[in-house]
Amino acid sequence: MVRWLLLLEGADNQEILQTLEEIAMKDPVLHQAMTAWEETSDDPRIREAYFDRRKAVLDEKAAIREAELRLKEALEKGRAAGIAAGKAEGKAEVAKKLLDLGFEITKVAEATGLSEKDIKSLKD
Repeated sequence: MVRWLLLLEGADNQEILQTLEEIAMKDPVLHQAMTAWEETSDDPRIREAYFDRRKAVLDEKAAIREAELRLKEALEKGRAAGIAAGKAEGKAEVAKKLLDLGFEITKVAEATGLSEKDIKSLKD
């Protein structure tokens, strides 16, 4: 099994390919597989089909990675927007309570960081 995995993964690595050739001299099944592989590699149609398939697989992996990155970015933006909205809501609640306690609008604005205009709209 390891030999087969090396055969499949070692096509681009000369050192692995050389080791496989040495093993293939002792293993008739592996020798037959390597011979068939070399013969099909010489056929331009098969080679073109291989490269087309390989490109399709790589394109698919790239599209999946792109989608994962976009999802992560969207989640981060959504989380940041949610946090900002929560902070604004919290400030508004504190401002309402301070107004209910009788604080002046200028003091409420100073304490919460909200504009006096925003605080006046809360008072209504």
